[in-house]
Amino acid sequence: MNNKNIIPMSLASVAILATSFVANQPVTVKAEMASTASASSAVEQAKSKVAEAEKDVSKGQEIYDEAQKKVQEKADVIRKIDEERQIINGEVQKAYLELRQAQEEKNKYPGRQEYTKKFDEANKKVDEITKKQKAKDEEYTKKMYESIPDVGPLLTKLKAEKDKLAAAKRQLEKAKVAEKTEKEAKVKKLETELDQAREKVKKQAEEDKRNYPTNTLKTLELEIAESYVKVKEAELELAKEEARELQDEDKIKQAKEKVESEKAEAKRLEELKTDRKKAAEEAKRKAEEAKQKAEEAKQKAEEEAKRKAEEEAKRKAEEAKRKAEEEAKRKAEEAKRKAEEEAKRKAEEEAKQKAEEEAKRKAEEEAKRKAEEEAKQKAEEEAKRKAEEEAKRKAEEAKRKAEEEAKRKAEEAKRKAEEEAKQKRVDSPVFAGTSLDNTYQAPAAKKGKQELPSTGAKDNVALASLGFLGLFLGALPFVKHKN
Repeated sequence: MNNKNIIPMSLASVAILATSFVANQPVTVKAEMASTASASSAVEQAKSKVAEAEKDVSKGQEIYDEAQKKVQEKADVIRKIDEERQIINGEVQKAYLELRQAQEEKNKYPGRQEYTKKFDEANKKVDEITKKQKAKDEEYTKKMYESIPDVGPLLTKLKAEKDKLAAAKRQLEKAKVAEKTEKEAKVKKLETELDQAREKVKKQAEEDKRNYPTNTLKTLELEIAESYVKVKEAELELAKEEARELQDEDKIKQAKEKVESEKAEAKRLEELKTDRKKAAEEAKRKAEEAKQKAEEAKQKAEEEAKRKAEEEAKRKAEEAKRKAEEEAKRKAEEAKRKAEEEAKRKAEEEAKQKAEEEAKRKAEEEAKRKAEEEAKQKAEEEAKRKAEEEAKRKAEEAKRKAEEEAKRKAEEAKRKAEEEAKQKRVDSPVFAGTSLDNTYQAPAAKKGKQELPSTGAKDNVALASLGFLGLFLGALPFVKHKN
């Protein structure tokens, strides 16, 4: 055979054998050990429950016995107190009988001192024995109401604990039977697996003969298979020892040590196989690395070109994105500026409108105030004017009335004067009087007739003027009050 083809064939054989080893790898005994451990654990748990139940029964029995003891002690004490009460009751009856006899003797012999003394002693004895009876009754009542444990629930609980103990013992027996059955099944299963392992060793030996010396790895497979047989033999021996009713702990210990030893050897062979497999895989890996490096270099160049293209595309995309963002930002700022200007303009217009409305309101208020002041002033002037007119009218009225009164009085005076003059003319040839033009005609002097001016009309005018002045002065306070 060509030496150049040996390594590839060996690598291929390693791969095939590795797959075969994984597929035909001996089944570990973890599941079987776990199953047996589960059965043993069930037995141990059952034993633990039995021990716990026995402890509870013992404790319950102790509590029940203690309670029963207290009940019995109370009954004994009550019985003793009751016996003492009966004795005291007899003494009370006897004391009352003696008291009655002493009373009868005292009544029969009222003047005799010894019967009086006997009566007093009997009465004193009744008091003493009555107090003693009362104390004993109180002691009896107190003892009767003294609290003691109720043995009924304790007895019920004790019975339940005993039932629990019996159930735990039954469960322990079942667990032991299950453990025994499981151990026997384990023995049979290990015997079957041992037969299978021996058959596998036989087949592996025949295959080694066909492949030797081309593939030395097959020899290791045979060693592993033979080691697996030894493990199964040791496990079978251990299982048989554990399945015995009368177990020998030393033999079980030796069997366990042998199982561990055989397992360690099997593990060593498997690790050796793993190391050889790793060496073969390492050679294959190195052979593939060169090819992979070339492919990686090519791929790296392609990736570098692709990366640069992607970076360029990414740069352009980012540039376009940046420009788009800047444009969007500019438009947003422009829109924001316009919105702010519009808002500012509206605010200024609103402020201007408010200022105009405020000015208009103030102007209207000022106009209203001035109108009110003017109206007030006009009203005052009108009142003043009316007062002046009223005063003037009253003054003129007073003047007119005064003139009319003066005229009437003047006419009256004239009429009277004329009548008097007329009368005087009748009585005397020479008389003074008033003429038709309202002038006073004085009597003529002795030396000749000479007329004197009449003062009657002037006096009337002066009187009327004084009356008008009085009316005017009287109206002045009214005019000032109006103003």
